[in-house]
Amino acid sequence: MKIEDYVEEFKKRGMEDEDKLLLYVLGSSPIPFNSKTSIQQFVYKVSEKDEDIKELLDYEEYLIGQYSEVVDNALDELIVLALVRKKGRHYELTDVGKEIFKWLNPKPSVVKAVKEAMEEVEK
Repeated sequence: MKIEDYVEEFKKRGMEDEDKLLLYVLGSSPIPFNSKTSIQQFVYKVSEKDEDIKELLDYEEYLIGQYSEVVDNALDELIVLALVRKKGRHYELTDVGKEIFKWLNPKPSVVKAVKEAMEEVEK
């Protein structure tokens, strides 16, 4: 199956909001994510910038910071769907994931929250 066929299938089938959000975060971040924990921490920063995201991801206190089972499951789902892979120490989008990332059309509030979180991390 060609990449275009996968992309068309995702467009028809749709994706869960949390899967789209995580794919958008991973695809737009210049920061490499070395672990699930670093992904959890960054997405938590994003959720702090937008109430709808915060409600969707349902973070809770955990031993080493905030944790969201929703984010953990979404990452696992994206890996199973071959949209994300762990390469060496880094999580990255696959070629199919990059194509679907181009197709995503996140709400302006999501774009703003991700941008603000990135600016906060870069300080």
